[in-house]
Amino acid sequence: MNKQDATNIFNQIQKEYYRIKNSKYKNIELESWQKKYLELLDIKPFLHDNPFYQRLINGLSQILTKCEKLDRCRSESKGWINASERGINKALPTLVRKSKTEVEFPYEWIDQKYGHRCSITNGYWGARNYMVMDALGYFYLLKEGGDRLPDNTSELFRDMESIRKREVELDQITPQNGSGLTNSMLTENDVESIMKSKHWIRFNDKIFRKFTGLKLSSGDILKLLIETSRVEFILAFPVRLKLSKKEIRERPYLMNMFSRLFEFGYVEKTRESDGVVRRREYFVTFNTILGELFIHNLKMQNYDWVREDLYSLSASAQIFFRKFIINNDHPSIPINLENIAQKLNLIDSIKQNLENTITTNVLDPLMRQGFISSYNKTVGLQGTKFIVYRDFGKK
Repeated sequence: MNKQDATNIFNQIQKEYYRIKNSKYKNIELESWQKKYLELLDIKPFLHDNPFYQRLINGLSQILTKCEKLDRCRSESKGWINASERGINKALPTLVRKSKTEVEFPYEWIDQKYGHRCSITNGYWGARNYMVMDALGYFYLLKEGGDRLPDNTSELFRDMESIRKREVELDQITPQNGSGLTNSMLTENDVESIMKSKHWIRFNDKIFRKFTGLKLSSGDILKLLIETSRVEFILAFPVRLKLSKKEIRERPYLMNMFSRLFEFGYVEKTRESDGVVRRREYFVTFNTILGELFIHNLKMQNYDWVREDLYSLSASAQIFFRKFIINNDHPSIPINLENIAQKLNLIDSIKQNLENTITTNVLDPLMRQGFISSYNKTVGLQGTKFIVYRDFGKK
């Protein structure tokens, strides 16, 4: 081989690289481009001083590294997985800020399954908030089981009446469904008080990053916790109850007042000379009725598994997976276009644009990462619907 041969190989690979659609790591064929990367390494002695060669090989290296990580995560045994509580995924709505639409709080809707009037106030709710609850739920389970998942189920509530009594009790103790801990820096006395309470967890920035697989700064994590803890709901919340020794069923508890999911405080561990805090330790308490229902369901093993690479997808893809896939045991799932738009909080008066958004930003990414095996679109009496297929060899 000579320099001209090397240049010809480089030019051909560069042309193919530029034809890959953006984002390239989502559209690249991993196996074939791993081979092309090796070809580029072979011709390095001839083109090491070519700036375009350096740019291509550096860019391709980064894309392949990210793509290989996602590929590893497709195998449940190799990627990190979180416990995702089912009631959160079923009952909590998606409400995101729209640039052209003002949301008036409290925002109300009628629960489709139970006909109960529900409300959300004091903030929005989206993919990152669901992710926070996945992580906090898994932290709690590991704490309960002593760094492993508990072997047996347990419960906080025996029946609906015990939940009603607890809701009234909590409202009398903390009329605003809070103790003032949210978004506060803790003293030693505060920490001791939290650790004496019934349902609490502690974690730091490092472990939060591990569970989510995201490179978040301490400030980013703090902001996420603040935003998630402030939102308040009135819901028909699905509760897993032991009706008898042999029968366990999910029943909706119709909440009577607004409640947050948790409260938290933090301790600053490292502050740099520029004043920026690099490390924090967080203390979370589930001291509200919604928080205790969440904990109860975790104790009753009312959760599914979510791979960390879900969090790298678009917000719409993540929410679609939670609303339509994760709790569904059928190999094929038909879903009406209107239902998808409502659950994902998508607003577009042009039907074709809406369909394109769903295929491009939701279904295609889920299929590429193995969360669904395929899908197709049909048109029936009730309009457009998508049929999603699952390969139960993958989770």
